[in-house]
Amino acid sequence: MLWDLARLRCPVCREGTVFKGPYSMRPDCPKCGVHFERENGYFMGAMWIAYFMGSISIIPTIVILVQVLDAGMPVVIGVGAAQLILLQPLIYMYSRMIWMYIDRSGAKKDWH
Repeated sequence: MLWDLARLRCPVCREGTVFKGPYSMRPDCPKCGVHFERENGYFMGAMWIAYFMGSISIIPTIVILVQVLDAGMPVVIGVGAAQLILLQPLIYMYSRMIWMYIDRSGAKKDWH
């Protein structure tokens, strides 16, 4: 399951690709046809996951900049912002994937 999530595969059939590009999500799985957005606002939970992923990813950078390199606040803010901008496509895709896999594992009903 984790390997399929890492490869951005459908949470139902685990074969179809979910994304066409870094910010372009398919509406349906090309293999099994399941609709990814279950309802309006479905990916609101993914927003919280993305916030958590972004926060966790920037903490080591801030610690290294402040504690090891003794960098000033403008450098810390600049490097942190640049890091988040560069990681944004990955955070976007994986937060949505994690949310779908969590929903799929908790949902006892059929996704089709």
